[in-house]
Amino acid sequence: MVLGLVAGSLVVMASARAHATASSVPGVPTSVSGTAGNGQVSVAWSAPASNGGSAITGYTVTASPGGATASTAGAISATVTGLTNGTGYTFTVTATNTVGAGPASVPSAAVTPTSGGAAYAVVQQGTAFMGANAGSVTVSFGSAAHAGDLLIATGIVFPNTATATAPAGFTLAGSTPGPTGHSAEMVWFKIAAGGETAFTFTQPAASNNYSQFFVTEVSGLGSSVAVDGTPAWQFDGNNDSGYTQTYGSAPAAAGEFGFAFFHTSNATAQITPTGWTLIGGPSSSNDQSGDYYQTVGTTAPSITTSGLTPTGSYVAGLIVFRTTSSATAPGAPTGVSAIAGNAQASVSWTAPASNGGSPITG
Repeated sequence: MVLGLVAGSLVVMASARAHATASSVPGVPTSVSGTAGNGQVSVAWSAPASNGGSAITGYTVTASPGGATASTAGAISATVTGLTNGTGYTFTVTATNTVGAGPASVPSAAVTPTSGGAAYAVVQQGTAFMGANAGSVTVSFGSAAHAGDLLIATGIVFPNTATATAPAGFTLAGSTPGPTGHSAEMVWFKIAAGGETAFTFTQPAASNNYSQFFVTEVSGLGSSVAVDGTPAWQFDGNNDSGYTQTYGSAPAAAGEFGFAFFHTSNATAQITPTGWTLIGGPSSSNDQSGDYYQTVGTTAPSITTSGLTPTGSYVAGLIVFRTTSSATAPGAPTGVSAIAGNAQASVSWTAPASNGGSPITG
């Protein structure tokens, strides 16, 4: 406020100030969960509802007890290593933007790593958005891919009449156009050569391009992998809060890797289906998409999602991967000992550490 005298009178003049809204730290990540491995836990979470007005640049996962950490450059899953088998750990996640780190999430349920833990682990996941008039976009990893790991690429492609192309070396496993007027969905895969950190996807440049691409690194399948059966697809243009999807065939063997993924028109929340592990939930920062995995049994895998809110249309895929590495001869038995008898000897031994990839028959 400014005071002044004009012709002997007191004049009060208001002065205006422009107020800029300052950015703040991000909100709290949600839905933190962990999957046990051998001396490690694979942790996944959902992005916070608010980025504080500035793009999220990374996440940090912290284990308790011990304080072991893992960080990403924006991916919503990470593997915390160096843990003690047999010890229960909880995990919290913080999001960081240019202002700083936000508050920690609610701790996950306790997870106990073990030498007999899950064979598969999601190492990391990256995602990137392709907007109007763009003809390419690059998905980045927070760390280099490990040689021999499975890389699964998925694309939510709009318009659904467009054809997207994955980076060199990826094999197209399948696609669906999705509901009329909505997004198509595509899936590719490859075995990592080792050292990959960036993956560039392309589609014809157009003013209405609105596509989201993901690359997920999975360990535990070996260096030769194939799709078991045919990927399952389904979609609905109505407002749904969940769906049930069943694979079209039983796996060749129990223990293969099942991967389910979906895109919705509105959802930013989900309830993790029974028997499945959440990789990433739908949010405004990943085009309302999500994915899960499980170790499949002897029957055709099935998934029932729920809690997809707000409701909307969806498109969903389900794919099973199997290891195709050729079997080799078993390793050497160990601990051989003999006990003398009457013109005979009783011999015992310990089975070899490796069966060569095929059950020992004699």
